[in-house]
Amino acid sequence: MKLNLMKRCSPLPFLLFLLIIGLDFNLGGQLTAETFKTLYSFSAVSTNQTGVYTNSDGSNPYGLAVSGNTIYGVAFNGALGIGAIFCLNTDGTGFTNLHSFAGSPNDGANPANLILSGNTLYGAASTGGSVSAGGITSGTLFSLRTDGTGFTSVYSFSPKQLPPPSFQPSNTDGANPQAVSFSAGNVLYGTANSGGPYDSGTVFALNSDGSGFTTLHGFGYVNPSRPPYSNADGGRPNPVIVSGDTLYGTTYWGGTGGSGTVFAVKTNGNGFLVLHAFARVPAFPPFNNEGGFPTAGLVLSGNTLYGTTYSGGSTGGGTVFAVNVDGTGFRILHDGGFAYGQLTLSGDTLYGTTLSSLFGDTVFKLHTDGSGFETLHVFTGANDGGGPAAGMTLIGNTLYGTTTKGGTGGSGTIFSLSLPPEPSRLAIKTSDVDVVVSWPTNYTGQTLVCATNLDAPVWTTVVPPPVVLNGRYVLQAPVSATRQFYRLNP
Repeated sequence: MKLNLMKRCSPLPFLLFLLIIGLDFNLGGQLTAETFKTLYSFSAVSTNQTGVYTNSDGSNPYGLAVSGNTIYGVAFNGALGIGAIFCLNTDGTGFTNLHSFAGSPNDGANPANLILSGNTLYGAASTGGSVSAGGITSGTLFSLRTDGTGFTSVYSFSPKQLPPPSFQPSNTDGANPQAVSFSAGNVLYGTANSGGPYDSGTVFALNSDGSGFTTLHGFGYVNPSRPPYSNADGGRPNPVIVSGDTLYGTTYWGGTGGSGTVFAVKTNGNGFLVLHAFARVPAFPPFNNEGGFPTAGLVLSGNTLYGTTYSGGSTGGGTVFAVNVDGTGFRILHDGGFAYGQLTLSGDTLYGTTLSSLFGDTVFKLHTDGSGFETLHVFTGANDGGGPAAGMTLIGNTLYGTTTKGGTGGSGTIFSLSLPPEPSRLAIKTSDVDVVVSWPTNYTGQTLVCATNLDAPVWTTVVPPPVVLNGRYVLQAPVSATRQFYRLNP
């Protein structure tokens, strides 16, 4: 049947809605529960003759990159005691040590993250690299082919100095890099946790071959020994995300309240903006009305940023928050839980981890409108691990993540958590006067169409088009007498 898509369909009037989800439409199916698996446990560490903790495979694994059936990641310790890059299959088999860090000027130590571009891995080593007269190193950026060959120190951060007037260790490019991320044109963007003009960290850019390093922003001075740790822009930045010509990120402290910021800066270094400065979190009790001290970066859906704070809020246990990319509309989605790692977004659902000695370490989910909070797994600290400090990676319907401790060797684990398929992309809410149809902005390239019957349906594009609100496309109209059927094309 040839569909007449040129005819426009008004969202008025409504009496009855049936949401047709195309190939995803399922009648009467039972959703399966989440399935947690420990894919790999890192071996116990021991002390060698020089007092360095070593093992064969690494310990305290952190961020992962997943491609096809292969997981890539970084860990501390290892054969030389200062870090390793590894890979394994998504079913937990085939663990392989791809590289052991040596800490030399051409290498680095204590890797912090990993990303994948084609057949090349890129990452940050938070220490090692060039050595100053005092033996201080500031970290490196590195690359490695996925078969374990071609390790290259892409960039070595300069050792920190002690310049006046603040007498804080400082340099021009930053120190202790946290993470890198990719943009178009083989450009790496990232953050350094310290260094820069006031030892508060930097946002930087460089080409993937190490050329063209540019400090996009150096954060202002924060007195680390005098609360409330305030300044104008923040300090100790967490990893950034790239969207078009803009980088978005958070800082652990600083800002007018001293409890961190959400910021944006253009990829050319112009237009730095503080989108939100978290209110002061007192030392005791650590309560405020919005959270503070974020420990992870952000995720973006449409025009909305989502993130976490580890402290503050009404319970002192941090918050999950949302804020628009222009800095408006800050709101709390969930209060409490000590969310730590970066969130993962799928459709209108956020997935994250908590890190708490009081309430346990968990994996949780939460809808982007703040509803539907659910704990998916509680770590025991034994065979399944504990301390899930890094964010998770979602491939299909499976989350992959790491724990920094526990497992059979006590050195951390790699885990997977299989999720039941989402029953619908579209959602509907009704009242006596209005009907609201919505779907997540993550589902790009979708057009909302409607028909008045299903016997010989002619699907026509809905006008006016939906608007973006809180990370969802939303269509709202009053209830009336004619029924409409809705679906997403293609």
